[in-house]
Amino acid sequence: MPYFEEHRPAFHPFVVESAQPLRRNQLGAILAVAAHFTADDSPAIITMPTGSGKSAVLAACPFVLGARRVLVVAPGKMLRTQLADDFLKLEDLRRAGVIAVDTLPRIHELAGRISSADDWEKLRAFDVVIATPHTVSPAYDGVPLPPEDLFDVILVDEAHHEPAQTWNELLAAFPFAKKVLTTATPYRTDRLMLNGKHVYTYSVSQAYRDGVFGAVHYAPVIPQEGEDNDLALVRQAELVFERDRLKYQHYILARANSRDHSRALKEMYDRETDLKMEIVNSRNSPGENKAILDSLARGDINGVIAVNMLSEGIDLPRFKIAVLHSAHKSLAITLQFIGRLTRTNAKEVGPATFLAVPTEKVSDELRRLYDEDAAWTEIIPKIADERVQKEIEDKDFISAFRVPETGDPIFATLSLYALRPQHHVKIYEYSGKFSLPTIITPEKGYEQVFRQDSRTGNLSILIYQYKDRPKWIKSDVLTQYSYQLCIIYFDLDNKLIFIGSTEKSNAFYDEIVKNFIDIESLDLPSPLSLFLSNKVLHGLKEAKLPNVGLRNVRGNLNESYTIRTGPSADRVLKASDGRLYDRGHVFATGKDGENRTNIGFSSAGKVWSNTTDPLADFVRWCKSLASKIRQPGQPKTGTNLDYLGVREPLYSLAGLEAYMVHWNPELYRGRWRLEVRRKGESQPFYQDLLETPLIPVFSHASEEYFDFKLDLESSSPITIRYTLNPTLQFQVLDSHFLIEAIDPSGQRFLFEEHLRDFPPAFHCTNGTLVEGRDGIRTDQLNESAFDSSLVTVIDWASHGVDIGDEFTNPNSIHAWLENHLIAGSQTNDIIFYDHGSGEMADFITFSLQENWIDVRLYHVKASGGRLPGERVQDVYEVCGQVTRSVRLRDATATWLIDKIRDREAQQGKRFVRGDLRALVALLQGQDHRLRFNIILVQPGLSKQQISGNTNHILASAHNYVVDMVYGFGIIGSA
Repeated sequence: MPYFEEHRPAFHPFVVESAQPLRRNQLGAILAVAAHFTADDSPAIITMPTGSGKSAVLAACPFVLGARRVLVVAPGKMLRTQLADDFLKLEDLRRAGVIAVDTLPRIHELAGRISSADDWEKLRAFDVVIATPHTVSPAYDGVPLPPEDLFDVILVDEAHHEPAQTWNELLAAFPFAKKVLTTATPYRTDRLMLNGKHVYTYSVSQAYRDGVFGAVHYAPVIPQEGEDNDLALVRQAELVFERDRLKYQHYILARANSRDHSRALKEMYDRETDLKMEIVNSRNSPGENKAILDSLARGDINGVIAVNMLSEGIDLPRFKIAVLHSAHKSLAITLQFIGRLTRTNAKEVGPATFLAVPTEKVSDELRRLYDEDAAWTEIIPKIADERVQKEIEDKDFISAFRVPETGDPIFATLSLYALRPQHHVKIYEYSGKFSLPTIITPEKGYEQVFRQDSRTGNLSILIYQYKDRPKWIKSDVLTQYSYQLCIIYFDLDNKLIFIGSTEKSNAFYDEIVKNFIDIESLDLPSPLSLFLSNKVLHGLKEAKLPNVGLRNVRGNLNESYTIRTGPSADRVLKASDGRLYDRGHVFATGKDGENRTNIGFSSAGKVWSNTTDPLADFVRWCKSLASKIRQPGQPKTGTNLDYLGVREPLYSLAGLEAYMVHWNPELYRGRWRLEVRRKGESQPFYQDLLETPLIPVFSHASEEYFDFKLDLESSSPITIRYTLNPTLQFQVLDSHFLIEAIDPSGQRFLFEEHLRDFPPAFHCTNGTLVEGRDGIRTDQLNESAFDSSLVTVIDWASHGVDIGDEFTNPNSIHAWLENHLIAGSQTNDIIFYDHGSGEMADFITFSLQENWIDVRLYHVKASGGRLPGERVQDVYEVCGQVTRSVRLRDATATWLIDKIRDREAQQGKRFVRGDLRALVALLQGQDHRLRFNIILVQPGLSKQQISGNTNHILASAHNYVVDMVYGFGIIGSA
């Protein structure tokens, strides 16, 4: 009969008469394993801190499970040897009095690698085989698959190694065996998930309360000026050792970061102190390392120097002085290291002391340990328990997903735990009824190859495949498949959709979000406003801003969007900047709670952090953002960023009247083009987007929309409607045209979708600047009043001018202006009449000055009434004419000559003074720059009656023109 089946009746875990009975945590773990396998076949995970008695639990498991033959897997040779000794003698169990046997199990410590089926069969002669993955894992070349029935119980110590491929294939080779995984830290440094079910967790804080761990003291070492860190640690180690030896029998454990470092440290200890130190490392044979540790136990030496050694499975409770010449960056290994030195299961030992130079070069979790005033006895249990609890929650999170949908065997075994998405999302507000669609289709060319949804119905993980061909080749010879990860998360409490994607183009987001149109209202989710995006800064302390975008609130296209960069870019901002700019994008660093963090946001709801994390952490991040976004009020950063205003969200356009519109400032970072195609025609025409004026169409304040026109060169203007209620939308009203926007890289977007991503900026008569869902009151920024001296007053009646007739009769405004310009011109001045469709202006004059050529663009508008006044419609016309004119700011002499040559050929267009030859001679014969001035001839505008909104509108128009060109003036009435 197998040994453990035979002696199972002799196993009595509840014995209490022994001098050293099983601790309650050991008993709890043993019983949890027994209970688990009565109802579940999945691996059982036991989490117990280093030094709390896992070895006894491992030795007890074969008895409670009635094992026939046991495979014990250790991560390294030293631990393998120790476990072999534990099973050979069953010393922990016998000392606890839970087993009384005359015979011991047959133990085999496997040192060489299995290389044949016969090698496997030879192991049937033993009750327990102790091995490392390097000797038995079929993942290694030359190791054959074992018989599936060879072992019926597999015990894994230090199981945080288990997700590695070598461990996975070893455990998978025994599909019918009961598997028990013990670990102090149920997570790996690579954050892969342990495969199994957590059946028992013994917290570090409970271990302290139970007296398993003793006190631990962190003694930060601050080197003197010019003193080497290692030298400072070496000297302090000797002082602590001499202090402790008066009461205790303590050893030193010094950690190095490499073998070379360990040799240099030994020389330093030998040279600078009287301490006797030896080096242990994985290159030594087990016998060599054991001899060093034996000499330590005899008192022949005072300590050892190790490279990542003695942190796993070595039972040396007299190590009480740790010298961290190299602080490990892994929380798991650091906690194991600390656990080795805080055990109380030895005589003549006192509190443990850890010596380290405080460092910032560790994770946020570890930085809390290395603060100079850190109280480790309090902090270590908190950090360790938080980390273990988080890992359990992560495992529960992953287990809450449905079976993946995939037809590709490559993805059939994909674990969501392996995903490491970047913290980058586009956020949408969505008030409709949310549900994950049966099909989530991205833009053309993408094929879904994997999908896995959560059972909660608000989270979907998708992988899309697409053909990726280099842009510099036309054939498919170099085409290969690439993959994009897309994560869709809906925060039910805050009504926000988060889309995280490795493909970050607006076209991809637009196509994905179309799948979430509300069936009842047909509403699309709306990109998060900048007002709400700014709220992700809530809770940020000690903020620094290395990158800040500033949006000009006055429509200045020469500097519509400017960027400040540098370690503390916000410091260059001044209070006066708040009258010129509001916030664009922001990237900030600082502290969120106890942890260092960074966060960025921009328009259209994009939020990011320079972080990659497991999926569960990514969703936690989204939840945190959602909570901040819905917090009341705007955050204060304590930096000069607070000088800049934040646009507030708009949910309706009712009550607003737009008098000027221009392209979104972010479009000025590159060259965008428009492709305009008339339906039914195969040949489109193209136009530079930023060279295409946007003309507002007068609408009453009661309307829920703004209309504006694209002023195209090869077509009549096309009207577009912008609405906010119920959702942000743009609609081309002329159904005869199909328009696409082409970005600087050549990617195409439907024009309506492009406008949703980069909404134009509308200036309104009440001082509100509207952009998408955001609005800011520019009349609250202390903008100066319109300078009425810019209005030249004409007594139109005395000149016999009909101010209501723009151009039809001899007493029209055009007729008067023509005579006025001729009368005021010089000999070489040129006057061109350009009135009509596609005009640059009604009249254009060219005049040679001292070192420039003065170009004046006259725009004429008849009065909307019989008498001059303050009519909003007239002011609208002013602003529309301004918008048409500013596009000429970059015109060259050659372009102007060609343009006027083409215009002269059209009916009604003519030179009033001079001719084309004279224009060519003037513009090409002088090496002078052109200065453009815009003159608005508006008899219906009364200088004396300019007030209120009219004043604000004209001031904005003036600032806009002066920023863009050179001069601005109005010819009006008294």
